Amino acid sequence: QLQIGTRSLSVVSVMPCTAKKYEARRSEFANGNGIADVTHVITTQELARMIESAGIRFNDLDSSEYDDPLGTASGAGTLFGLSGGVTEAVVRYVHEKVEGKPFDSSLPVAETKLKGVRETTIKIGGK
Repeated sequence: QLQIGTRSLSVVSVMPCTAKKYEARRSEFANGNGIADVTHVITTQELARMIESAGIRFNDLDSSEYDDPLGTASGAGTLFGLSGGVTEAVVRYVHEKVEGKPFDSSLPVAETKLKGVRETTIKIGGK
């Protein structure tokens, strides 16, 4: 849209999930030229620590207009940034394709013995 070459870009994603750091390094998430779609990933906790250590206090900043160079994306994209969001997006997509109707509730999740790992069981197509 802005006609900027991929080698001139650095894409930083701020995500709640540490798994995104690993995903960003995987070769299958690079474009055809071997350039990663996401250059750097930091967690929301890391960003909060950076802001705090830089002494930034949002309540003391002057108001300004939002910088929106590429326009506003769909609200559905918000789901991908949430922990477990990609899984939920896949479940919703498959459910609608198989059942012919939207998945109309949130995923029931339960904590497991592993810290930060959750699980869910759902039925799609009677299975």
